[in-house]
Amino acid sequence: MRFHEYIDHFTIAKQMGLVSKAGIHTREELYNVLISSTAADPIGARHLVFDKAWHEIGKPYYDVYPSIIPMLTKLNLAFSGKVISPPGGIRHLLLRFPDTPHELCVDDMRVRCAFLSFQKVNRAVGSNIRENGIAVGLDFGEKVGGMPVYTMRVFSLDERTIEETIFSLKTHPNTFYGMQVPDKLILDTVRLALTVCLIDDNAEFLERQVLSKDNIKFSTAKTDEEKTKLYNKAKRRGKWAFSLGKSIEIIPHYRRPHPAIVWTGKGRTILKIIMRKGSLIHKNKIEQVPTGYDDEQQE
Repeated sequence: MRFHEYIDHFTIAKQMGLVSKAGIHTREELYNVLISSTAADPIGARHLVFDKAWHEIGKPYYDVYPSIIPMLTKLNLAFSGKVISPPGGIRHLLLRFPDTPHELCVDDMRVRCAFLSFQKVNRAVGSNIRENGIAVGLDFGEKVGGMPVYTMRVFSLDERTIEETIFSLKTHPNTFYGMQVPDKLILDTVRLALTVCLIDDNAEFLERQVLSKDNIKFSTAKTDEEKTKLYNKAKRRGKWAFSLGKSIEIIPHYRRPHPAIVWTGKGRTILKIIMRKGSLIHKNKIEQVPTGYDDEQQE
């Protein structure tokens, strides 16, 4: 399965010829130029913060498989934002979606990529109170001058529920120009992105990727040490990647395997997502159904 790629600022600048025209030679030089030009654009500045930090930590990403998308967009996020933390300690994470139609689609519009970036944000419009928060950027395929345009949602992670704060900050005026994305599609994608934060390193959902040429070695690896070496090798070569939902079993039955939000740990203070196993509803009723009446009678 193929997934959409994230196009970073430096790559776009090179493709547009801006790097050579401005005499810029490194990614860091470009960031210094762009940071000074985004003072009047707080939304663009947050995207730039992600882009810069994401490259610095090693460009981690999740490939999100179609089977898990509807499961992660239907969970109710009516809990405090304080329980949301970087998944696996990764503060800047890219989510790549399939290049074929999937659940997060409306007509010919679909989510291509999304990013999570944990940053300090204002608690509310006009407030000078800075709190831990998150910026979620969504790529729906819109471009201006060859550069992808991201729809952004920025909000604090405080005592209020996630459902209350997702749309608590004022909508940026630029939102009303260009492609108009349905609110439900934005909300569902943001909900999925935040739900990912609760998965942590749960092996029922998440699988670490290795280099393509090492797939056979990985499948025959007998110890965790051997697997870890292949993980580290991939990361050294620039591939810090995970598959989300690849191994989820999809079988026709009355109740499919599905994720559930539960409180765990001492005192039930840690919020996590676990996988509920698939099961037949009222299995005993099925077993009581008389059978054999269509068999041919033996003379």
